[in-house]
Amino acid sequence: MRGSKSFIVFILIVFLSSFLCSSAYAQSEPESGPPKAETSVYVHKSLNFVFPGTVGNFERAKPMEYGSSGEEVSVGYGINDPGKRGVVIVYLYPAFEGASLDSMQGVILFPVSLYNKHFKELKSTISKKFSATETSDNEVSLNVGGKTRKGRKASFEWNDNKGRKVLSYLYLFTYKNWFVKYRVTYHEAQKKLVQPDVDQFMAQLAWPEK
Repeated sequence: MRGSKSFIVFILIVFLSSFLCSSAYAQSEPESGPPKAETSVYVHKSLNFVFPGTVGNFERAKPMEYGSSGEEVSVGYGINDPGKRGVVIVYLYPAFEGASLDSMQGVILFPVSLYNKHFKELKSTISKKFSATETSDNEVSLNVGGKTRKGRKASFEWNDNKGRKVLSYLYLFTYKNWFVKYRVTYHEAQKKLVQPDVDQFMAQLAWPEK
């Protein structure tokens, strides 16, 4: 178990440093230090978005808050299982000033052109950062608490420094005038073991009711 926790902390440090909330919408440096495993509940102060210490088989690291207000956050989770290795990072950050975006009703209301532009920028950042190959880009639905939210999903793959294939996924949704981004990453060899846990995580991490 100790080895699993060490991997969680290590891999979250790597990915949290690589994906600071992202692109033109959040470029400030993190104010907090390296992530540490936590069991307490973290609540985003503006959206009332709740991040438990554990979600399914995933254990949360210390959230990272960005900017002077700390409104932009990234919250990383790693699988607490010695036989599995996978990471999910959830990002919350403002979308566009004055915009009204919400996938609560299953659609992106406004403005779709700017949403698509941002998604394209995110994909470009991942491709360049890891010399990754984009393997798919499609619309996706996320069912949480009986509600369906629609967004976009892009899939990537690349080889790590040991020649092992890495699979990574980008999800982008909206809530009010905020972006909700998920980054999921694991080795291809772990796909059958880890993907069911990822599906469970995404279904169980609750969104605010309003």
